[in-house]
Amino acid sequence: MGQWASISASTVSSVFTRRQGSGRAFASDAVRRAVIASLLGSTLVWYDFFLFVRASGMVFDHLYFPAAMPLTGTLLVLGMFGSGFVTRPLGGLLFGYIGDRYGRRPMMVGALVLTAVPTGMIPLLPPYWTIGLGAPVLLVILRLVQGLGLGGVLGASVVLSWEHARPSRRGLVAAWALVGMPVGYFLAAAALNTMSTVLPAHDYLAWGWRVPFLLSLVLVAVAWWTQQNVAHDSEFAATAGNRTRARLPLIEVVRRHPRHLLVAIGVTIGVDVAFYTFSFGFALSYFLNVAGLPASEVIILLTVGPVLLAGLIPGFAALSDRYGRRRVCLLGLLATAVHAAVFFPLVDTLSPTLMVVVFVVGLVAFAALCGPTAALLAELFPFPLRCTGISAGYQFGALLGGTLVQVLLVRGSFPGPHAVAIYTLAALAVAALALAFARPETPRDAPATNPDIPGPAEYRPCSSP
Repeated sequence: MGQWASISASTVSSVFTRRQGSGRAFASDAVRRAVIASLLGSTLVWYDFFLFVRASGMVFDHLYFPAAMPLTGTLLVLGMFGSGFVTRPLGGLLFGYIGDRYGRRPMMVGALVLTAVPTGMIPLLPPYWTIGLGAPVLLVILRLVQGLGLGGVLGASVVLSWEHARPSRRGLVAAWALVGMPVGYFLAAAALNTMSTVLPAHDYLAWGWRVPFLLSLVLVAVAWWTQQNVAHDSEFAATAGNRTRARLPLIEVVRRHPRHLLVAIGVTIGVDVAFYTFSFGFALSYFLNVAGLPASEVIILLTVGPVLLAGLIPGFAALSDRYGRRRVCLLGLLATAVHAAVFFPLVDTLSPTLMVVVFVVGLVAFAALCGPTAALLAELFPFPLRCTGISAGYQFGALLGGTLVQVLLVRGSFPGPHAVAIYTLAALAVAALALAFARPETPRDAPATNPDIPGPAEYRPCSSP
């Protein structure tokens, strides 16, 4: 994992350094450092998150949740979903407060460390047959603490990159924070699959699964690098002025910007539900368990899908810099809705080729919906409340969207697969309504520290990039 992070850092840095000059999204060293910090930070935090998810079925059931143990089901559910329902929203509020009161950089560093430390401690836990009930209880506690850090990372990484970007490239620059999710998923799957492949089953359960978790301590190094290399927040604070700092940012967001908070929540609901249903999670499960797609081909889709998303998300975000956030989001939303509506008629033909086409089209539609959202959320809130606004909107939207639909899918609460389509279309309708009430697009020359970010109706993009 450390090697992967090193390669990723050097590769990203070389791409950002190429052809510096006017009109380039990453023309300044400060922008490049902020984007690299955001990308690596969000990647490694999502890596930690997906490690736990994938290890739950492969390892934790055997070592920490034996069937004969009392409260097995309760602790397992709490570990899987407690961070989504409880600690991620709390982490978003906590680190949003830190970002608006004490600076963006402390917000990012704190979230990274709070995610890395409990993840690095998980492989050190003894199994159930060594310390009894204490083993699963400690595992769940570490998972909940990890959720606090994860709750603060998206807001931190989006704001850190967005506020360093050229006004005409904020969509593209901020979107790199979103790329961390598919890349983190890919790395987590690759790490665990590699260890399970090269080691005998006994060695993998004994110690092999612990190696990818220990490698997550790379986050601490990334946090240190961020602290040392990203431009200090004082330049932003000095521009905005101390008078603009809210004592209680959450209260101010709710009191002064309730519509924008609801917009952020609504958009996130649509994005998260789309991802966990027909764009990725439920779709692959349906291919395997109902449509009969061979497991080997599903594994290929699981591998290729995140790679495609990592390339598509910045592409559509760049389009939003030219054509506007809402236009691109609405295009993606419409495409995602059509995809959900025709999913079953196409997949039920049982054609493997058609299933692959449906999956790829779903990823493209989702990327168009998701790509502009980082900048869109950042532009909803003024500088003194931006971290809290983004974090609260995203985390509560994720709670009502992604976490809730995962619980419903796992519990089998839908009366049939077509009910999933109806649920998804309803969530997308919520997102469409939210986009209709979004504030006007931020003009290209609006400074990041503008306390109000006024803007005309949706700006007309310049003729040249």
